[in-house]
Amino acid sequence: MSGDQQTTLFDALLQASLDGIAVLRPVFRPGGDFADLVFETVNARAEEILARGEGELLGMQALRDFFAGDEDAFDKYRHVWLTGEPVRFEVDRRSGPSGRVFRGAIVRADDRVIVTFSDVTELVEANEALERQRVELLYQYELLDEQAADLARIAEDTDAARAEARNAERFVADLVEAMPLPVFFKAREDGRLRMANQLYADLHGRQGEEVVGRTLDDLFEPDILDKINARDRQLYDAAEPRQAYETDLAFAAAGRRRMVMHTAKMWDAANRLIGVTGVMVDVTEAHRLRQELERLATTDSLTGLANRRAFLERAGDEVERSIRYGRPVSVVMIDVDHFKVINDRHGHAIGDLVLQRVADMIGGTLRQASDMAARFGGEEFVLLLPETPVAGAQVRAERIREVFEATRVVAGDIEIAFTASFGVDEIRPGVDTGIETALKRADDALYRAKASGRNRVYLAA
Repeated sequence: MSGDQQTTLFDALLQASLDGIAVLRPVFRPGGDFADLVFETVNARAEEILARGEGELLGMQALRDFFAGDEDAFDKYRHVWLTGEPVRFEVDRRSGPSGRVFRGAIVRADDRVIVTFSDVTELVEANEALERQRVELLYQYELLDEQAADLARIAEDTDAARAEARNAERFVADLVEAMPLPVFFKAREDGRLRMANQLYADLHGRQGEEVVGRTLDDLFEPDILDKINARDRQLYDAAEPRQAYETDLAFAAAGRRRMVMHTAKMWDAANRLIGVTGVMVDVTEAHRLRQELERLATTDSLTGLANRRAFLERAGDEVERSIRYGRPVSVVMIDVDHFKVINDRHGHAIGDLVLQRVADMIGGTLRQASDMAARFGGEEFVLLLPETPVAGAQVRAERIREVFEATRVVAGDIEIAFTASFGVDEIRPGVDTGIETALKRADDALYRAKASGRNRVYLAA
């Protein structure tokens, strides 16, 4: 490969990278001592992450201009140049004007220093939100456990009190009715409800006296009833006096709810096991919030497709299955051609419409439940196709390419035509131990398609 071709390939790779990349050359004092670093090459992604205009960083000195003389901030760059040891770092600028978090690495390559960094704001914020929710849910569950334990102790104490006082039964009834949670007692002998407060009856759309004396067959569908009975049998057979579990229940009046069930064995004065008492805690909203937070952590917010993290986790499982059972798995890398031109000419809002349309069309090609489409970042997408050999993946990619070529995105009086380049490969038995190598080959094929004129589907070499 000639020097010009290598330079062209390097520039293409630099600008297509999902990471920000900057190449800096050293500046020396008259005596030969190292003084500073000058931005020599900066890709568009780096300018975007650092909130800098096109070409603004070129020629800028890192210590003097970028860090405004802050020696502490520049120290890790000096260390890399002087020692050759790479440095990794994370910068949280959410309190500043850019409002972003990015992670990076600094390495020395001969007479240059190369800095790479990625925008990880969404991932960091999603993890922080999940952690806050986890802590809050843990705190709530601990409180509920304490309340349930208190109630179970009260019930046990009440059982003894009933043998000592004639009004104990009325006391229990009043106490249970005053509880701010649905409470019930089911007899072991015939499975009938011998006690239930109004909050429990409300779930079924009945009055308390209508519920007492009924079996659960009158209140729940068979599949729900089977789950409850199985849990009660576990409690009766266990050495522990109580249990807690989370499950979905369907009620006539309240509908489908997520409940934490706290149940405890009940004995009579002669120490005979007579049934089970239970308390229900409705955690439906907390459960939905937890599910939504998990969805946000694995979904690209712009397109609704899976994000890079979710794709790699799923792909890892599929590759393991492929290697174990000898089943084909193909990957298709997709990159929208000249997307920066679309953004520069029509603005990011139009660019987002194009990406959303691309995502809709890619998602519409999924044929089976195991197929997966994801946004890898920027204008790059990826398809995971289990049970599809590379020839089938190539045909699929060509059909998508044709659909892209014939599609127009219309916004007002603006009509945007676009194309994309594709790289295709499959897991190779005896060669691949993970998804990364197949993705690298597909990515190399994609950039060969770019270099050959774009709007093409290339197989990996």
